[in-house]
Amino acid sequence: RGNRAKGPRTERDELRDEEKRRAGEDPMGVDQFLDQDFGGSEDLNSDSGGEAPSSSDDLSDLDDNGLVQYLPEDAPVQMTVGVSSMGKSPEQAQREVAREASQTKDAMLRELVTREVRSHKEELEALKTKDPEFYKYLQESESQLLEFASDDSAGDDGSASYSSDLEEDDGDNDEEGQAGRAARKKVMLINEEATRAWCASALDKGSLSAVKNVLKAYRVGCHYGDEEEETTQISFRLEDSNAFNQLMLFVLRNADGIFRRLLKIEGKGKGKGKQEATARAMQSSKWTKVGPLVKSFLGNTLHLISHVTEAALNAYIYQRLRSSVDLFTNFPVLSKKLLRLCLDSFGSDLGNVKVDRTLRIQSVLLVRALAVTQDDLRDECYKGLHRSFRSCAKFTNQQNISSIRFMQDCVVEVYATNADTMYKHVFNFVKELALLLRTSLQEKTKDAYERVYSWQVIASMELLEGLVSRYGSEEGATLHPMLYPLVQVLMMTATLIPSSRYLPLRFRVLNAILRLSKNSGVFIPVSSIILDTLNFAELAKKPSGAGNYFSLAGILKVPKPVLRTMAFQDQWVTTTVLLLIEHCSLWSHHIAFPELFLPLGVRCKSYLKSTSMPKKFKAKLAQFMEAAQMTAESIIVRRQIVTFSPRDTNKVEMFLKDGRSQGPTPIDRLYDAVSKQASKQEQLNQAEDVLVGGKEAVRVVGRLEDVTDDVEYNKDFISFDKKIQKKKKGKGAATEKAVQEHTALVKDDGKNEDRVEDFEMSESDEDVDDVFITE
Repeated sequence: RGNRAKGPRTERDELRDEEKRRAGEDPMGVDQFLDQDFGGSEDLNSDSGGEAPSSSDDLSDLDDNGLVQYLPEDAPVQMTVGVSSMGKSPEQAQREVAREASQTKDAMLRELVTREVRSHKEELEALKTKDPEFYKYLQESESQLLEFASDDSAGDDGSASYSSDLEEDDGDNDEEGQAGRAARKKVMLINEEATRAWCASALDKGSLSAVKNVLKAYRVGCHYGDEEEETTQISFRLEDSNAFNQLMLFVLRNADGIFRRLLKIEGKGKGKGKQEATARAMQSSKWTKVGPLVKSFLGNTLHLISHVTEAALNAYIYQRLRSSVDLFTNFPVLSKKLLRLCLDSFGSDLGNVKVDRTLRIQSVLLVRALAVTQDDLRDECYKGLHRSFRSCAKFTNQQNISSIRFMQDCVVEVYATNADTMYKHVFNFVKELALLLRTSLQEKTKDAYERVYSWQVIASMELLEGLVSRYGSEEGATLHPMLYPLVQVLMMTATLIPSSRYLPLRFRVLNAILRLSKNSGVFIPVSSIILDTLNFAELAKKPSGAGNYFSLAGILKVPKPVLRTMAFQDQWVTTTVLLLIEHCSLWSHHIAFPELFLPLGVRCKSYLKSTSMPKKFKAKLAQFMEAAQMTAESIIVRRQIVTFSPRDTNKVEMFLKDGRSQGPTPIDRLYDAVSKQASKQEQLNQAEDVLVGGKEAVRVVGRLEDVTDDVEYNKDFISFDKKIQKKKKGKGAATEKAVQEHTALVKDDGKNEDRVEDFEMSESDEDVDDVFITE
């Protein structure tokens, strides 16, 4: 008990202490205290021997004349000051309390209205002296606005009636009162003439009051079409569409210039100079008046963007906001909302070329401006762009593949704004992909493999390849340390599932690796992965039919019926040989090219000797073998006359420069010819209206994969040189001759120079096309 905390003293404690102070008397118990006579006795210290009331009726005066009122449990509790309920019934006391509260409320309202009227009068008097022309215009066109003071002052006489109405309608619904107040609110209609006058005053004279009025009207235009509850506080209304168009275009075009003129930011500098000037102006005293205007403009514009569905209009708004983005640094909440709207627009309407050129590019430019001007928002810009890109890449197909590539290029451009932030995000992305690959290798389940072989992961890898190729190609570049881990991730992805159905995916990954090797100048051994695509069993089996053209763009997995068709297998081998030629072409001038080609030549010879591979596929490999062998022998001849060792890197570089100065090698000319033919073939197959056939042309409308005619490609589709046509003696003649020429080339080294001259015919597209024709 001694350690018990002492709380506030109650009335019972005080009575107990008083009783203890009474000397020679016993403390009074609770029953004795309740038995006292509270009605007529004034001495609370009288003896307990007094007469107690005989019944409860003697305590009836306690309800009427006592100090405590006993109210029902559901009665409202009201706190009053200076009101006594002595001698009154509970209903009378409650009515008196309500009357006093109503009078107090009326007095406060009258005082508030008086203050507003006085403030408005002062503003009108100041407007009369500061901008007399605008004041005169208001007198002529909107005189009721200047009569505000007299109308409101006259309302003081009716305050009693308002008070009485409040007392009578105290139990009515609050919504009716709000509707009445909204109905009594004055609304100012703005016509085209008023809009023109305000705009001229804001633009030419820089009047702050005119700018405020313009932005108030602009808010009305941005909230046009909203529900009535959201616009009850607006006192302006636009009269017609002409005033609306004039006002909206004026604010979007000139808001940035007006704000900078009010802040006295001179010049139209760019970059850090403009940002520093804006930062100094935002720290001055003028910002206290201009800052709320900028915030109002930004907030209303964001509301407009969120309700506009036309892509061209949103693109124009983003373009105008980008010029004022450095003024938004003091509004982080609105800036984040602007970023979210830009990211939504960036990933909208995939496959629409018009949107790519307007809304998508303007939104990403605004995101870039936010990342440059606001350091706190840069990480969110980077993460948001990558998240938006991955979410859109999930739905990649042949129709929107161009939009996905465009988005990838945009992300690469934005990430270059800050090197440190870019490296941090790229490192996290590569680490995330590596962990995903490790999980799939450990679990070895179908779901784990499908998480890797998805468009989101492949698109992210291609995005990282674009970043590293551009900002990590040279020694000392920001992303150069990420080259090796990214290559490891790509090579693991290419060989994760050794299935012919994922050939499109493997080709995409191999193309990314070759681009990395080309841009960075680093040798990446991918020849074995490329040649592994020729080991699948479908090539050794008899084709199931001719089939139609199957585009590899926009797909990662080939349907099973397509694998056995002749058209797809031809495209399969053609793409593989093209990748081999490109890989060798990257190092065709290097002093170690003969050693690079040696294992390739051994494996290609085994394919040429195989009986399971069709002869037309062997012809393509034989052409590659011939060009690569000629390139290797020419480098061997040059190496025999050098006097330096391989460790002399400076002279090795001079050897490479001398080789490039001598012109393209045979493998380079073959790559140029084959790549041109592949692009033409792609355009031909994807044409919507083409002529196929020789002299008897057949017009085919629609994509070629939908054609059901029996017309197939033959030698009449492409015009050949007459000399080459004469050399064709029958089916398989070109293949047999290519094999014989390759064998003679290996046996006889003295005719290499003549062979190079003969191979120069590959500079003509028509001559090289002969080898890639399926008969």
